[in-house]
Amino acid sequence: MVLRFLCCSLLILTACQSPSTKDSTEGQQEEYLEFRTLYLQKAGIPAYIMIPDETANIGATTQPEIIHEDGDFLWTIKTGPYFTLRIEDFGDYSNRLDDKKKELSEQNKFTIRYLLKEKNILVYEQTLIVNGVKNAPTTVGVEHRSLHVYAQFEIDGVYYELRSPDEGYPRYQRRVVDLMAKSIASFKAIRQQNSPNL
Repeated sequence: MVLRFLCCSLLILTACQSPSTKDSTEGQQEEYLEFRTLYLQKAGIPAYIMIPDETANIGATTQPEIIHEDGDFLWTIKTGPYFTLRIEDFGDYSNRLDDKKKELSEQNKFTIRYLLKEKNILVYEQTLIVNGVKNAPTTVGVEHRSLHVYAQFEIDGVYYELRSPDEGYPRYQRRVVDLMAKSIASFKAIRQQNSPNL
């Protein structure tokens, strides 16, 4: 009788948990609908990341390219002409994100406006500070604004910096920047259960 009760309880508990697990998986798939999974272990990073696919409408190519030289600590992921993501291995140096925030606050060439400021990810707009702009004719100069993404994640004791190219993106490419921030947020360690034979 006790055994039958335990079996019934286990079945009910399993039945109650299955839909929520299924719902969360479906929710994640829906959230990353215009993305594909890119496994990075062949390139030397025990992680995967979701990157935009051809349906994201940013000119993403069918096959993403990972540029990396053996022994180097820098990886460049390119998918199409607009999406370029840099990943750098900083070993056990855990303060890169704090250093970046400090660097941005102490520099005096740009004004910085944060569009997203979360625990691991920054998205910001930087605008060049131009001296004498008040008296300059409207025909002189160009507004120098760019969008940037910066993040830091730890995987198996190694800290990785993930970022947009140094020059950033023009404001009209805000969609690319939003997709990059979403992509970077998906950066996760590969565990045995989700590791393909790649």
